[in-house]
Amino acid sequence: QQDLASTFASLQPSIFLTETLTPPLRDLRPEVLAPITQAAREKKRVEICYSSLRNPKPEYRMIQPHTVIFNGHRWHVRAFCEQKMIYSDFVLSRISDKPELTLVGDNTAEKDEAWQTIVDLDICPDPRLNTAQKALIARDYGMTDGVLKISTRGALVAYILQNMRLEGKLASTPPEVQQIFLQNRAKIKKWLFSQN
Repeated sequence: QQDLASTFASLQPSIFLTETLTPPLRDLRPEVLAPITQAAREKKRVEICYSSLRNPKPEYRMIQPHTVIFNGHRWHVRAFCEQKMIYSDFVLSRISDKPELTLVGDNTAEKDEAWQTIVDLDICPDPRLNTAQKALIARDYGMTDGVLKISTRGALVAYILQNMRLEGKLASTPPEVQQIFLQNRAKIKKWLFSQN
């Protein structure tokens, strides 16, 4: 985005008009964010009251956060959940009270396999497109030899695929609408769904 901003800044604003669409952002309260970031910085555990789609009734959980994540639509915290004994993502807008910091914990980012693993996503034009259409899509995305490689953390794979509308396999969506395809889905299958 910095490169894009520089490109537009170099042009004379009076010559062109631009419009930027931004999705509605989810709730992000300072009284939730501040203790979460403090806990991550100090490697402390924190008690939260949390609701999820699977369990909409608020419940208390003890987590140890290590990173705050913005996925393009909402804010999460990556943390170790002591209830489920796994690293998971918690949507900050679903924390209903002020988190309470407790003792230092030892479930840090270094122990989070999904966070430490770098995964390559191979994005190519939708195989149902014809040769000329594929060439056009490859140029749109700046692909090299018909492939756009995106390197990311295993824990972030699902968010990137959601943002690119590539969560599922090719389905009933017309190729002119889908336009792109995750070429190495089988290889990265382990990272497609988070364990919430």
